[in-house]
Amino acid sequence: MTPAVCVQDLSRTFRRGRGSPPVQALRGVSLTIAAGETLGVVGESGCGKSTLARLIVRLDRPTEGSIELLGHDVTHLGGGDLRRLRRSVQLVFQDPYASLNPRRRVGTTLEEVLKVHRLVDSAAERAERVEELLVMVGLDPGFAQRYPAELSGGQRQRVGIARALAVEPSIIVFDEAVSALDVSVQAEIINLMVALREKLALTYVFISHDLGVVRHLADRIAVMYVGTIQELGTWEQVADRPVHPYTRALLSAVPEMRFDGEAGAAEAPVLGEIPNPADPPSGCAFHPRCPHAVERCAEEPPALRAVAERLVACHRAEEIGAR
Repeated sequence: MTPAVCVQDLSRTFRRGRGSPPVQALRGVSLTIAAGETLGVVGESGCGKSTLARLIVRLDRPTEGSIELLGHDVTHLGGGDLRRLRRSVQLVFQDPYASLNPRRRVGTTLEEVLKVHRLVDSAAERAERVEELLVMVGLDPGFAQRYPAELSGGQRQRVGIARALAVEPSIIVFDEAVSALDVSVQAEIINLMVALREKLALTYVFISHDLGVVRHLADRIAVMYVGTIQELGTWEQVADRPVHPYTRALLSAVPEMRFDGEAGAAEAPVLGEIPNPADPPSGCAFHPRCPHAVERCAEEPPALRAVAERLVACHRAEEIGAR
């Protein structure tokens, strides 16, 4: 079966002012997402998660590498071809307050999507479709007459999801889509996302810094650090028996997901700050903060390779995973 998303050796470098070094936001990322699957992408702020999201939906163009969606190479699409791509893949933004036009009623916002993509001909059909979309995301049709300022954060995010669903996409990328919401509201939105995925056979890329949230949605999880994937596997593999030292430290920082080794002592928390992507460390980017680092780690970047039925970028993966 053709994968929904396939990216190969994806890199994105941002050029800054004269005399300033370029920022390598993404470095050689490769991954495949099957149709109907949910991939969770986690990591600290600045690790490249949002850059990956923008590249997948082609809001940005990669410096190197390729992007295939539903079997079609979309790396260099532009103009009308890129506009047609928008019907296949949609992005739900982090901030439900900033992603909606405060001067437009909810109904007008949703109708605009239908007009731009020429999905519905008459005004009556557009109004009917807007009602269907609002009901689909758990809102009363009367919300079409409200302005964003009259909605709660959770209601605004439901409108954001309805806007994404309006073009009947196959793939939806959620970029920290619940991080700005209260915990109780987060649970409601996640339950909605699960129900929509099953009902509409959607493929999700769910980006978050919160492992506790990701576990409720993800079939597989990709752990990112300084623009690279450090560990990639099923949720059970990565959460129950993490191999990469960075993954183990992230899990240990979440009380309800705390990883304990055979000796009963949790992995030490990650110390220090994430490196500057404009000046990443040599070798393995994580080695300055890694309690297991050896001389080789500072000299040679580790390749993402199969270890214990998942992919890991660590020179000592077999040794650490056996503990």
